[in-house]
Amino acid sequence: MKILENCINSAIIVDDKEDEIVGLGKMLTDNGIYVEFHEYKGDFHFAGEGHLKNRNLIFMDLMLNDNCTQDRENISIVISVLAKLTNGPHFGSYGLIVWTKHDEFIKDLKDSLSKVSLSKENNEVEEETDSDDEEEITTNIHLDNPPLFVVGLSKSKYNKGDGIYDYTSLQDDLEQQLLENKSAYFFVNWNATVEKAKNKIVRNFYDLGSDYDKREVRLNYLFCSLAKNHTGINDADDYPCLTADAYKAFDELLYSELYAQQADLNISLFDPHQNCPFENVAEKQNIAAIINAMMFIDSYGLSSEEVVPGNIYKVKTSGSPLITDGKACEKIIKFERGKLDKIRENNEKIKQHNKKNPELKEEFEIFEPECWNVAIELTPPCDYSQNKRKMARLVGGYIFDIPLGSFADKQGSSRFADSHCLPERNSDKEYTIGPVFLNGKVRYVIFDFTYLVTESIRKAKR
Repeated sequence: MKILENCINSAIIVDDKEDEIVGLGKMLTDNGIYVEFHEYKGDFHFAGEGHLKNRNLIFMDLMLNDNCTQDRENISIVISVLAKLTNGPHFGSYGLIVWTKHDEFIKDLKDSLSKVSLSKENNEVEEETDSDDEEEITTNIHLDNPPLFVVGLSKSKYNKGDGIYDYTSLQDDLEQQLLENKSAYFFVNWNATVEKAKNKIVRNFYDLGSDYDKREVRLNYLFCSLAKNHTGINDADDYPCLTADAYKAFDELLYSELYAQQADLNISLFDPHQNCPFENVAEKQNIAAIINAMMFIDSYGLSSEEVVPGNIYKVKTSGSPLITDGKACEKIIKFERGKLDKIRENNEKIKQHNKKNPELKEEFEIFEPECWNVAIELTPPCDYSQNKRKMARLVGGYIFDIPLGSFADKQGSSRFADSHCLPERNSDKEYTIGPVFLNGKVRYVIFDFTYLVTESIRKAKR
């Protein structure tokens, strides 16, 4: 798949020499790409700042101030311009292509982009760590929307002399660069398939409306029918989520078309045999929890007015039969205390054998999990949608956070896994979900299916 021909709809060019990029703008336009040019004149402002939407590529000269010896100052300028261009909620994802002859400048730019894109907390840690670096690029800018990828190309390659620039080979050069950055190539192609699938499914669906006179009535009826078929709810008088369910049902039409579109992407990008690049155990645990939460946790549009199957609720009553034993939390605390006691015992022995210069093992603070008693509603969706549910069917469980990382004396191992607090495997009685990222912490969920508790809907809502 050709990147410029098939995946890019719009681009921005930022340069201090418009005559050098006229050919670039023409080449992009000839490929059906909308192009806008912004000239850099020592300060950067433009109409529509904060309101730009969906620009796929940004081309920018890395040396906007024309002083090639001041590479770090120029990198700060690039970041400042990027922050203004991508400011606002609608800009979307994009790639950055910078003109430079020096590969080392690209590395410096990527390092700086990483730092200005970090959260405030992480940035403070980075500043403490790198305080001795005299060459550090200083900027007060925080970049909320960093580029998905950064590609460095030499503008001189396209300079044919006498002020003539020919960018014909740029497409192949960009394609080659992106193939070396497989994750970027994946995102660009994935985005193109989403756009293509979206346009096709909307066109096909709207064609069902037959003609403009009948289309509005017919399509409205089809949207409502999709929503009802999606959930099984047929009660026209009591259906508060009809529109939201119509969106969800239409999403499924999009997914089916996406599968067809992506089946044609036959370029092999990934090696199935890869070593894990995340050496930090805590980082690995956080990433796994965030991805699991993205895939499995739906926290939008929840209503406390209704007890809905699949939703998880906090148990507020202390004597409720839904409260379980919380064994995993007890095992974590017991293991941590045992570990600390053993370290202290060994340290005492070391002190006795080497009183002058004992090498003691580092002690740690015992981790005590925050535990929430919860329950999940298990009424079959068909009974719920057809108002056949007489009682809420609930199973109790608990959610708890975990200690991250490793102990000082066992680097590389998981402090949490060493506690063996989870059930050995999901069984008929206990079911484990996790790790998931909830309320700023990495947590696990364990449900105990030993007892099914039925309560009146009214009582369950309290």
